[in-house]
Amino acid sequence: MLLLLWAVFPRQAFCQADLTSPLSVSSPMLYNPGFTGMEELGGSLGFRRQWTTVSGGPAQLYLQVSSASDLKFKTGRRHRYAFFKTTDTSKTLLKPLGRLKHLHGIGGTVWQQSTGALQRTSLRLSYARHISLNNNLRLSLGVSTGFSAWRLNLADVRLANPRDPAFIASSAYTPDLSIGLALCSSHGYAGIGMGQLQPVRPDFGGSLETVFMPDFNFSGAWLFPADANVLIIPSVTGNISKSGEYNARIGLRITDEGLASAGLNIGMRGTMGAVLSFNLTQELALYYAYEFNGFAAYEPYGSNHDLMLAYRVHSPLSKLFR
Repeated sequence: MLLLLWAVFPRQAFCQADLTSPLSVSSPMLYNPGFTGMEELGGSLGFRRQWTTVSGGPAQLYLQVSSASDLKFKTGRRHRYAFFKTTDTSKTLLKPLGRLKHLHGIGGTVWQQSTGALQRTSLRLSYARHISLNNNLRLSLGVSTGFSAWRLNLADVRLANPRDPAFIASSAYTPDLSIGLALCSSHGYAGIGMGQLQPVRPDFGGSLETVFMPDFNFSGAWLFPADANVLIIPSVTGNISKSGEYNARIGLRITDEGLASAGLNIGMRGTMGAVLSFNLTQELALYYAYEFNGFAAYEPYGSNHDLMLAYRVHSPLSKLFR
């Protein structure tokens, strides 16, 4: 069963675990390096489990951090890089962003995905260049690079022929390279990116070959103030693979800046669900998302669950990703 799941759904399973989470709107740097450093200082720790009724269904664990930076030496007795600087924010809900104070963003992501007997652990470093277009509009161009370690757990695979030449090694390594563009204002954001610029072929030393193709992703959200503290936020996320696979999700959230948020999501593949978040402190928030499969073809796979803990230093853009 595990081998069949991996063999039939290799690209779909890994693509879904990475790009179609309902919480992607609140942590867009995971799939688009253009958002690196937009929050000045932030990070998230998350877990996603899909297809709960399927043994060995897709699962993902990730940790990502990013910061705005000047990337230059300060003058004085001690020379150091000017990382982790924050700015004061206004009490006005959607005040213009003002002058751009940090030209660069730096970040890193560690995530692990598993589907059946196949596991992928990736380490990525990200950089973005921020450009001020006017007093309330910023453009960011980003790139991320790193590597992935692939592991095939042969103990979970029942082979008719234990000496099958398709499986010689149980591990492989491949490079990762992604690019992205993001456009942000105090009222919303939009981003497009391209992940896995080159096709990836994990080499397990035998005749088995699985190819993971490049994919394009997009995301966007807009903030509508309902009163002094409440925002209504429609959003969209999605991806299109070069191999022809695609998915998209639209969502709507209502958030109270000082307390919590609630929302609904609908996906093209028949997934429907709810998103809840609670502000534990001014900087720390807990997110949970639940989805079920509305299409009969996907119903046997069960539901999907997401849990994420996010830390954000308040800045002019932090409310975009709340």
